[in-house]
Amino acid sequence: MSAKIDHKELQRRLKEDELQVFWQQFIGNARRFYEKSGRQLLMGIGVVLVAIIGWYLWGMKASADFQAAQLTFATGVTLAQNEQYEPALEQFNSLLQSHPGASVTTYARLMRGRCFVELEDYDRALQEYQQALSSAKSNADKDLIRVAIVQAQRSLGNADAALKEIETLEANAKADDFTFYLAYLKGGCYEELDQTDKAIQAYQSISKDSVWNSFALERLDWLEAEATAPLQ
Repeated sequence: MSAKIDHKELQRRLKEDELQVFWQQFIGNARRFYEKSGRQLLMGIGVVLVAIIGWYLWGMKASADFQAAQLTFATGVTLAQNEQYEPALEQFNSLLQSHPGASVTTYARLMRGRCFVELEDYDRALQEYQQALSSAKSNADKDLIRVAIVQAQRSLGNADAALKEIETLEANAKADDFTFYLAYLKGGCYEELDQTDKAIQAYQSISKDSVWNSFALERLDWLEAEATAPLQ
């Protein structure tokens, strides 16, 4: 006599059979999909994963490089402020060699130029300033570097070249006090060229409200005293 299967048990077994058929179909479909395009899909996923990992590692390295460059630059500036120019140059050299793409490289070259000025190596100072100018991005940085170039040119006895830089600065000058500072620099260049009349004119163009007026008055007093000094 065959055992009878009640209605609930039959339903349970049918559901199990349906589930087994579903998984068999799913596995079969998945196998066929992999055979057709699964390898390309896995390769694509692998490329994405490599890109994500690479981006993360690059970000970590970029952050470390940024911090290292900032620290090296700060160390160089501190040494320069303490008049230790040779050790400061070593720090700036290290920064430029190890982190050539760092955001502070322009300022590192500017500081190298300053160190060379303090060491009275004006030719190398001018070279550093010119390289800094070629990599500068903001107009404010370019103005600062051009002023440094003016002073380096004057130290080299190239007052004419310094005047050309000042003319470039004047063409883009927006702040009045910066314009008066440029007039003061022009006066110095004209003095070095023995063009006293132009020097006086430049100094006299500086407003009484400018911080550079007192410096200009000192130069005017000196020029007047020189003009009236008795011949020896």
